[in-house]
Amino acid sequence: MIVSPIDKGWKIYFHKAHALLAMNIGLALDRSLWPLPKYWAAGIESIGEHDNNQPKWNARDNLTESGAPLDYRERQKVNLDQANSVLESVKYKSSFMVLMVSAHFQKLYGDSKELKVQKFLEQLNTSCNKIIQNHGFQKKSSTVLSIS
Repeated sequence: MIVSPIDKGWKIYFHKAHALLAMNIGLALDRSLWPLPKYWAAGIESIGEHDNNQPKWNARDNLTESGAPLDYRERQKVNLDQANSVLESVKYKSSFMVLMVSAHFQKLYGDSKELKVQKFLEQLNTSCNKIIQNHGFQKKSSTVLSIS
């Protein structure tokens, strides 16, 4: 969840609401700027599903030491079970969704020093490179793809 302190408590976006917020942002983007127009629908769906399959939110690990709601950016440990669950879900929908979700994971977990997390990211990178090669995509930069 995304937690922002306000005067009388917190403004909280639970993951289901945060998915809708993310999709609204994606839908507001000028479609002509989308790097691969052919995959616009898959891209919009991947924006909405990028954090699906979250564990139950009533667990103690969703609170700070003082009992306040824990913002996802404050988490110390990576939940690879959840990450793998999201990946399993999208890989049966679209390889482009795998690329989008993988980019999200790289951004979130790229600085982790955990060996399991680094191995997970290496496996993701290998899978993504195969997808890029199979689709004939070209990397214009580290974040932009094109179709050759």
